[in-house]
Amino acid sequence: MAVGTNSHLLAVARQPVAAQQLRNQIRLAFPVTQFDGPITSCDCEECTGIREELRHKRWDEVPVTSLDLTCSPTLLTPEAFNAFLPAYLFRALDDLSRHSVVVEFTVYSLCPNDSHKNGQEAHDW
Repeated sequence: MAVGTNSHLLAVARQPVAAQQLRNQIRLAFPVTQFDGPITSCDCEECTGIREELRHKRWDEVPVTSLDLTCSPTLLTPEAFNAFLPAYLFRALDDLSRHSVVVEFTVYSLCPNDSHKNGQEAHDW
């Protein structure tokens, strides 16, 4: 089931107005375009699977099963992160429970890296 399928839309219809407004804002902020750039920078089995799943897709075509399996956009290249973040945000909005791994890792992926605290690079001295 992709992010934009009918059953997904039925789940959205049951959500409070605020969540639907947030979904509309995400749609406006992230154009729906096919992504053909680099997806991951690693050749491990997990990243290879992610590349195969996301290759030549738009963010609204990503199956929720894929989002649930990968749980996080942190393995994506910066370009792919920008292209597919809305899919993870939509999936996170599907289940805002504190037990949702997609919510946890998506929020984590939006947190600044500690090495850039206060605009300064950290050193291991």
